[in-house]
Amino acid sequence: LARLSTFRADALKVLGLELRTPLAIVSGYYALACHGAAGEFRELMPAMGISIERLQQIVDKVLHLLKAGEATEFPLELTEFYPRDLVTRVVERLRPFVAGRNVQLLPPPMCEQPEVCRWDREKMEDVVEELLINAIRASADGQRIETDLRAERDSVRLQITDSGIGIPAGQHERIFEPFVTLREPAHHTSGLFEFGAEGAGIGLSTARMWVTLHGGTITAESNAGRPGT
Repeated sequence: LARLSTFRADALKVLGLELRTPLAIVSGYYALACHGAAGEFRELMPAMGISIERLQQIVDKVLHLLKAGEATEFPLELTEFYPRDLVTRVVERLRPFVAGRNVQLLPPPMCEQPEVCRWDREKMEDVVEELLINAIRASADGQRIETDLRAERDSVRLQITDSGIGIPAGQHERIFEPFVTLREPAHHTSGLFEFGAEGAGIGLSTARMWVTLHGGTITAESNAGRPGT
């Protein structure tokens, strides 16, 4: 009961911080518009849109995790495509956000291109994006993040490797638990692409759920010199 109580308190703290920041931005811009800044309001719209999208993502993922035991809630919309195309698409989408930090995001090499796969494209893009964002947060400025795809019998292995801060011993499975951030909630820092930032602890949980629905597995490991595989 004590552990559950602590978990609930930590989850509420982290969610409160994650929700409060974009809400404050949206509320502030709304107040500006109401007080006669309508002429400048168009310039504020992109930032508002990002904040609104962030709020929507958090709400959607929390709802997904709450429904995780109801498989019928998540029917897969399967289509055929090359997995390398999917990973490369996500890499290209995230690159502009880390350009200022000089973090290199590398797409999978052309060799050993796996055959066409039949997956839910939207859910698998979400998986790759969550893994890359976590690697970005763990990587200091100027580091590189590599992606690799290999065909293995009747499956495909995607590996994302960084040389970042690594994962503490014994915590490799915990990072996939809902609302677990490893850092003390009181010291929580938000941000999608900043070094050392922590999210709401729901991205990797959602990624594991989507991978499991596809019949796959997802793991993390730390090795000397390459701590963020």
